[in-house]
Amino acid sequence: METEKYILLVDNYYPMDEIFRQFFRFKGYEITAAPDVRTALEKINDKNYEAAVVDSELPDGTVVEVISKLKERCPKAKVFVTTLNLNTSLRKSVNRFNVNAVLEKPFRLDTLANMITSEK
Repeated sequence: METEKYILLVDNYYPMDEIFRQFFRFKGYEITAAPDVRTALEKINDKNYEAAVVDSELPDGTVVEVISKLKERCPKAKVFVTTLNLNTSLRKSVNRFNVNAVLEKPFRLDTLANMITSEK
């Protein structure tokens, strides 16, 4: 029996939830969605996530709060930060957590999928 693979999606743009679910289901992943930091922090304890995709602009906190807690709970999880405004300040704040990539929106889901499934 194949082990479930989980991705945590933290984004307050609701349509992303369904887009990710449909796309990654065919890749063998289950998506857990959270629209804000509070919900993400609760859901981090629910599963052993292989990856997380976290928007840099969240309504009730920072991307750093989510990444920090996720890395405590799932240290091997790959982390991808998404943003509409790619800047040096954002890169510096998330790079201390060894994020796998900072992706500027819009990005291609197949590119993200390849990064999640790669061995690096």
